[in-house]
Amino acid sequence: MEKTIEITGTVEDFQWTNPHTWTNVKVEGSDESAGIYGLEGMSPNYLGRNGWGKTTLKSGDKLTFQVHPLKDGRRGGFMVAVKMADGTLLYNLPHRDDSSPPPKTLP
Repeated sequence: MEKTIEITGTVEDFQWTNPHTWTNVKVEGSDESAGIYGLEGMSPNYLGRNGWGKTTLKSGDKLTFQVHPLKDGRRGGFMVAVKMADGTLLYNLPHRDDSSPPPKTLP
C-alpha cells in the first residue's frame, strides 16, 4: 500500500460481490505491463455509499486505474481510484481532496 501505479486498460469483468469487489482489466502493449490485471476493491456496501453501483464499470469500458500493485510483481493489486471516460474520478479508498483543510486534531 506504499506504492501507487497507473494503468489504462479495458474492463473485462466487474464483480459486485461481498466481501470485496473484483475487476479484471486488460492492458494492451508489447512490454511486460501488458496482460490481464486482477484488481480487488472495497465492499459493495462501502462503494455504494460513495457513488458506485453494480453497473459503474462495464465490460468494454476503457479506463485509467490507480492501483496499489502486488508486492511480488504479478499483474494486479488493490484499486485506489478509477478515472471514468468523462474524466470523473471515483475513489475506491477513503481520500482527502488536496484543497480541503487537514483534519483537526483533538486538544
